[in-house]
Amino acid sequence: MYRFIVFIMPFLDLPGTLLKVYKMGPESLDYTLSFFSAYFMEEVTMEDSSRAPLWGRIGGGSPIFCILPFLLVFSISLHSLKVVDVEDAGERKRYYTYSRTVEGLLQAAGIELQCGDGVEPDRGQLINCGDVISIQRSVTVGCGNSPDELLSPDMETEAESVNKEYVTEKEAIPYSTVKVNNPMLDRGTVRVKQEGEEGLREKVTEVLVRERKEISRTVVSTQVINPPQDRVVEYGTGNLLSRDGRTYQYEEVLTVNATAYCPGTPGSGCPIDGRGASRCTGFYNDGYTFSGARAVAGDGSRNNPHIIAVDPAVIPLQSLVYIEGFGFARAEDTGGAIKGLKIDVLFDRHADALDFGRRQVKLYLLEQ
Repeated sequence: MYRFIVFIMPFLDLPGTLLKVYKMGPESLDYTLSFFSAYFMEEVTMEDSSRAPLWGRIGGGSPIFCILPFLLVFSISLHSLKVVDVEDAGERKRYYTYSRTVEGLLQAAGIELQCGDGVEPDRGQLINCGDVISIQRSVTVGCGNSPDELLSPDMETEAESVNKEYVTEKEAIPYSTVKVNNPMLDRGTVRVKQEGEEGLREKVTEVLVRERKEISRTVVSTQVINPPQDRVVEYGTGNLLSRDGRTYQYEEVLTVNATAYCPGTPGSGCPIDGRGASRCTGFYNDGYTFSGARAVAGDGSRNNPHIIAVDPAVIPLQSLVYIEGFGFARAEDTGGAIKGLKIDVLFDRHADALDFGRRQVKLYLLEQ
């Protein structure tokens, strides 16, 4: 029986390198260098001593120990370690390999290529340390005439692939309107506290293209770059009015167009035509209002309010109101031109009515 011993030098760190030491004959012994640098010893028994090498049978002190270092150096030179990056569908991984070609690296790394996939450099290209191998994946729609049909060598096959494209777009995000009640505002008052602003988001869409034609579009991710700012609108809910040391509750706040008129009676200075009709009140110039109250102007106090003509559909007759800047008033009269959000304030003299002119005022309809 003959034996030989193979020593692995501890400074080597060569994963996956295959070293073959041949004896004379058809058999061969395969040894794989350990990933962990360490000594190990493999003992092999030769069953047939007649197949010994030409230079003599293997045994202690055999010349085989003289050529083992050369075999190691030769193996290392053929399978030198390379650092190669593989970029597969946008994901990059680093591999440490002794493979010489792209095909060898893909097989060693267990990377499978499907029908229609592309690789750069080509599979048979030699690789060097620092190379980057790029794999372009395609979605295979069909290979062959039928997915379930067995292909024969003389049958023509056709690969139909769908390419993926990614489109990045930016789009506006609409803002929302938020309504807020504010008891510090008069009831019926609406105020914009904050203007709204649109936001901005980025959208990534996966587009499948076959033969330069788009066949589908799917949103794969969205990211908000700037959030929208809500539009804030305040609605007044307050119904308390404080005047002259007293607090009044009101039902509604109205903004109305105000004009003025006089009673049209003698002494008011109102022009009267030949038929006896005055310019302000026409033939109703007998000194009384529509409700029957005397047509005498008040001073705007709570006890002596102004008299106003109103549209009864908006402000009920005999309602007590407060006019901002003029004081209290009572709805005692009507007029043919007073419709909707209009009022007419009574003055004793026609000249004072003309001086009043036309203006817009805030009117509080007090609770009765």
